[in-house]
Amino acid sequence: MKVTALKLLLLLLIIPVAVQAQFDNYDGVEAEASKSESTGPSTPKLRVDSKDFKALSSAREARDEELFVKAVSRILGRDQSHLDALNALAVFYIEKKKPGLAKIILNRAIEAHPDEKALHNNLGIIYLEEGELRRAISSFKRAIGLNRNYRVGLANLGSIYLEFGDYMRAIEPLEAGYSLIKGDLRGNKEAVEIANNYAVALAGAGEGKKAKKIYERILDSDSRNIGVLLNYATLLTKGLKDKSAARKAISRLKFVSDSVKYNNKAEELDKFLESLPD
Repeated sequence: MKVTALKLLLLLLIIPVAVQAQFDNYDGVEAEASKSESTGPSTPKLRVDSKDFKALSSAREARDEELFVKAVSRILGRDQSHLDALNALAVFYIEKKKPGLAKIILNRAIEAHPDEKALHNNLGIIYLEEGELRRAISSFKRAIGLNRNYRVGLANLGSIYLEFGDYMRAIEPLEAGYSLIKGDLRGNKEAVEIANNYAVALAGAGEGKKAKKIYERILDSDSRNIGVLLNYATLLTKGLKDKSAARKAISRLKFVSDSVKYNNKAEELDKFLESLPD
């Protein structure tokens, strides 16, 4: 069963970016509609039929709060431990900036479904927003422990370490995440973000040549990604100090960018490059 998982991903190396929780697209409701009940504690349950799932999915897509609450309540009225409904309700409260309620729902869901990785991941996002860094890391590690190939959890754990400049610790989860998505970069924003973060960690840990290869692989698939281009140009200019390659990357950045902010960054790199000895 696929359950909506939150993810946070840092994108840029030198431009401050707020950590944001993002959502995986949910596509598991109708596929699971034939299941009559969840695997939670032994409590009386009524059958949850396909109409209930369709109503939940439609309400989510429409972002209709009244219909959403009604659809979730109907499912939980039939099965108090229903995984999809509990997680959907928790995500709803997170989006409404009510982390306390979301945490109550997630803990209830985890009690019923302790081996569902997405629940631990989502709880980690709440802890992170509340400033509970240790608990957030513990939750992400728990999610990864349930599935070592869980790329959302790997990306989140690595992104926390990146935010705090702990590049060495960021490398392991991001390398594992990158190994899962490196063949799927074209047109895949999540994969590009994971690959970019891995390159940022490598560059920060002094492994600039490895980072350069990652950036080039990303740009082979997404040549106009302005954030990756800036990181790549920055690495070549300030990290590797490769004047020839840096000039090409900066020119490429200027050509692609239509943003004053990015153009100013390109000019700053140009000036730094000119200050380097031949």
